[in-house]
Amino acid sequence: GTPSYWTRVLFSTNTQPGAALLPFNFSTAAATGFRAPYASSLPLSNTVPNVSLSVSRAASGDVIVKLVNTNTYPLALDYTVAGWPGGSAGSVELSTITSSDGSVEAQNSFGSPRNVSIVDSTLTPGNTITIDASSINVIRLSKT
Repeated sequence: GTPSYWTRVLFSTNTQPGAALLPFNFSTAAATGFRAPYASSLPLSNTVPNVSLSVSRAASGDVIVKLVNTNTYPLALDYTVAGWPGGSAGSVELSTITSSDGSVEAQNSFGSPRNVSIVDSTLTPGNTITIDASSINVIRLSKT
C-alpha cells in the first residue's frame, strides 16, 4: 500500500465511536536538548514546529494518542495520565509509520513494497516514549 493507505489504516483502526478528547500534559526533549511543557488543548505546533497530535479516551478506558512528527529529529515524550496510579500506563502499544530510510519523500514500489509501512511494538510501561523522526504514530496506553 501507499503511505496514505497505511495512514488511513492506522488512524481508522484507532478511532472509536464515543471516544472523548482529553487534555494531555507532557513535555518533549528533542535530540537537540529542547524541553518544554504542553497540553493538548494548545496547538503543539506553536511550540515545537512540525508536530501535531490529538488525544482521546476509548470506551475501553484506553488513552489513544495520535502524533505526527515531521521533524528530522526524534522526540522523547514525557507524559502523565491524570487519575492513573503514578500517572503511568500498565501497558503501552506503539504503532509507527516511517520509511526504512527515514525520508519523508519515501514511497513504496514493487521492488520495495514495505519501504513505508506500519511497525507495531510493545514498550516497557513508564512515563517516556521516544517518537521517530519523520513518523506518524499511534500510542495506546492501557491501565492494565
